[in-house]
Amino acid sequence: MADFEKLGVFYLGRPYDLLGAFVGRKAVSATTLGRATTAARGAGRSAKEARDVSRAEESVEALRAELAALESRFEAEVEAVSAQAEAREEPLERVALKPKRTQIAVSLVSLVWMPVAVIGPVQQPLWQ
Repeated sequence: MADFEKLGVFYLGRPYDLLGAFVGRKAVSATTLGRATTAARGAGRSAKEARDVSRAEESVEALRAELAALESRFEAEVEAVSAQAEAREEPLERVALKPKRTQIAVSLVSLVWMPVAVIGPVQQPLWQ
């Protein structure tokens, strides 16, 4: 059925069902009519799917074009930022600051004791 869809031709069930209904092999029965409507539904469904595929391909192409535009814009902005960063690079000078006693504030004084066992040249911590 997929080959028929690619060609734009839709397979409508068994051909002799429709031909038999028109030629007069049997009168139009519920079975024949049911098969014909099922085939018509299938043809409509495959046509809709073909339209969906073409719409999806168009949107993929549009998204690819948008991605390419965004990437080029990103590259341009990266170049602009790196050019600005290069312009800011100046040699730095060392300046020695001598603080006064009034400018120093000690906020915490603490004592830490960590016991260690010394066995020969090896020190082994005892807090573990």
